[in-house]
Amino acid sequence: MAHVSFTPTFHHTPWVDKIDRVEADGPNGFNTRFNAIGADLQQLSTVVKQTGAEVQQFQAPPPPRRQNRLLSCTPVFRKAPQAGKPWATEADGTAVARTNAIGGVYFGVMNLTLPGRFQLAAMRVKGIFVPDDIGEAFADVVLSRSPLQLTPGPPVVEQVAAFNVGATLTTTFDALATVTEAAAGIDPDGFRYFLTARFEMPDAVQLTTLMSIETIQLTLVPA
Repeated sequence: MAHVSFTPTFHHTPWVDKIDRVEADGPNGFNTRFNAIGADLQQLSTVVKQTGAEVQQFQAPPPPRRQNRLLSCTPVFRKAPQAGKPWATEADGTAVARTNAIGGVYFGVMNLTLPGRFQLAAMRVKGIFVPDDIGEAFADVVLSRSPLQLTPGPPVVEQVAAFNVGATLTTTFDALATVTEAAAGIDPDGFRYFLTARFEMPDAVQLTTLMSIETIQLTLVPA
């Protein structure tokens, strides 16, 4: 910023009663004093203009750039008896559907609170999948949303991202889900979000048949 200063030239010398005479001209006259005040005001006006021009050159700093966010979810699924058997939660927070040689459907649901003004870029699922001996077991992990509605009626559920596990996959997996682009924008004011996990197999399975989910990670980018 350039140096801006103001140095006044007017200096008032007090008048003395019964000694000084009131006069227009001369070094102590009204004209001289008021001309000095006027010159100072003109100079001050110029300084104010210069200061304003300098201030306008400084703009407010841009807002901080919003960064991508990575949300790691511990998969603690609530049971939904009408949809299947419940998932168990291990001491380390891993979700497990352990069949113990008894087949059927394992199903769980988990609420998610997501930040607004972001878009889902990826969903990553890590875990273990041990299929049955005849290759009929399969599973999926789905992120869904449902519009917040006050009217009665069945809720509308829309898929946001889904990860499907087939019988060809064995042991550990670390995979990315397929994201539905049309539903990728996060809108917590208009939707509620939740995860579901489903593991299904025939009635007769091996004792070792199971599925576990260690973590689910969501990559969010600024919208």
